Amino acid sequence: MKKFALMLASALLVLSAASAMAAVPSKTTTDVTHVKSVETVKEDGKTEAAGWDIDVTEDEAPVIEEIAKIYDWVAAKGKSAVSYFPEETQQAISALLPEGFKLENMTMNEFVTLTLTGDVDVLNDAKVTFTFTTKYTQDQHVVVVIGLYDGTRDANGQYVVTWIPLEAEVLENGDIAVVFPAEVIAQMKDAVATAMAVLND
Repeated sequence: MKKFALMLASALLVLSAASAMAAVPSKTTTDVTHVKSVETVKEDGKTEAAGWDIDVTEDEAPVIEEIAKIYDWVAAKGKSAVSYFPEETQQAISALLPEGFKLENMTMNEFVTLTLTGDVDVLNDAKVTFTFTTKYTQDQHVVVVIGLYDGTRDANGQYVVTWIPLEAEVLENGDIAVVFPAEVIAQMKDAVATAMAVLND
């Protein structure tokens, strides 16, 4: 189980600059966030059980540090969640949303560690369905951002991370389905740690 301070930091990620004191975030722990299914996407678009898994696990050291930095950026400094990411990542997020959509309106309800298990297929895309305490609605705009850590630190002592935005689909029951491209799965397999953030309006 995560330490209380870490749980509090995770919960407060939902806070935006405009509603820092009013938002009611979801609790994000491995007890209430999990993967429902992992399916391989074939060339004809059909899916089948993958035979390997993506699991939501206890946070790795790079992810714990990232949570603290995001908490400081959003809750302490009053910045928007999306503005935490590099400009190129923000542009990639924007490309997945309708023209004119205001990124500053997005909050971050989830930030978790993902781990691959089993004989992972890096040749095909995978459709992964997640369930959270937060039940999203189909009229919401949702984007998933994957963070890949190579285990090194930069000149400022911060873990080096590559952010990759992925389009997400809200299902009728409030779960979220995300298609992980094969090249992203391969990068996850090589990464020291992988984080996943869920942004929504």
